[in-house]
Amino acid sequence: MQAAELGINYIFGHFIHPARGKQAFETYRSHFSPSVFSTQPHAMFAVFVICGETDEEAERIASSTDLWLLRVEKGLDSRVPSIEEASTYHYTSQEKKKVLQNRQRMIVGSKATVKEQLLRLMDRYQTDDIMILNNSFDPIEKQRSFKRIAELF
Repeated sequence: MQAAELGINYIFGHFIHPARGKQAFETYRSHFSPSVFSTQPHAMFAVFVICGETDEEAERIASSTDLWLLRVEKGLDSRVPSIEEASTYHYTSQEKKKVLQNRQRMIVGSKATVKEQLLRLMDRYQTDDIMILNNSFDPIEKQRSFKRIAELF
């Protein structure tokens, strides 16, 4: 609401609380007041994205992000674990549920999967701009993911 009242651009953190997105954008647009910074509302969303060569590869890479989010939410180790560490971690049934819940905050898949899901969110939120976050362990895989996403658009 503050961004709307100040007449500035707005970024919604889909990676924080995706369920609130649609309402957040509606509130921003309906309460927007033009200013010296912007004469009309301009908004984007930020989302975790891991784009692999295949859906399976992206899932493997995302496993480290899954474990990282789980640990961060518990106030534990904030370092991103390796894919190998994530693959040997034994999740409790409650942790498995939390990982599935956290996946709503992410887009994980091949180029085709990622593009389809990004376009769906852009349509849902009525935005043209996206901020992509990738917190995977391997810097090479992170770079490859960003390159694949860039190729989509």
